[in-house]
Amino acid sequence: MKKSLYILLIVFLISSCSFFKTDDINLKIRASFSSEGNGAVTVFVWPENKEGNIVTGAVVTVTDSSNQVWHCEFNNSKQVYSTEIESSSESFKIRVVSNLLDEPFEKNYPHKIFSEKPVLKSFTDESGNNVLSGKSLSPGEKILIAWNDLGTDIVYQVQVRSAASVKWSSSCSLPSIEVPADVLTEGTYYLQIIAQWISGDAVYEKEDYYSLSAVTSSSLSFFVE
Repeated sequence: MKKSLYILLIVFLISSCSFFKTDDINLKIRASFSSEGNGAVTVFVWPENKEGNIVTGAVVTVTDSSNQVWHCEFNNSKQVYSTEIESSSESFKIRVVSNLLDEPFEKNYPHKIFSEKPVLKSFTDESGNNVLSGKSLSPGEKILIAWNDLGTDIVYQVQVRSAASVKWSSSCSLPSIEVPADVLTEGTYYLQIIAQWISGDAVYEKEDYYSLSAVTSSSLSFFVE
């Protein structure tokens, strides 16, 4: 009988150790970085336990390539650690210290800060009418638009709007695009180009981070007549 009790006790202790093993209490860290133009970088960090709950009481910091450090404050209403950074660094290290970790979590993440915005170099129709020279475009003709190259891995979204709605929109990876013929009838329109650099995964399935920077050109009005 006594031997059976010892066996049960050993089994209980082994089970208890297994339940409290480090793998069960390690945190899953997710992070996001976002910036508009050459402004501040907004950083969000989510340290989650195995139930998917945000862990409070952690110390979360962000360090740029020049070793400048920012502390992330915990936002209780949004359940996230966050901060805003003024830095031109293209890499940031997140460090998380918590009693639920055997040792601090550290990982570097990429981010791009745009040093310039899209600026038009050419805006013409098939007849050679150039908006940049003050000319109106002819209806029923293809329109060629070109701008400065902002680097590799950039996606450009080009929008042509009327006063009321978007008339045409398309994306490209090169700093030029062609608006098909017969898209625009006579009227007043506005052109805008949005450049985006994206890294990671927006839904956090393949990567544990999402990094997005964007910069928008000035809005240019033009006429088709």
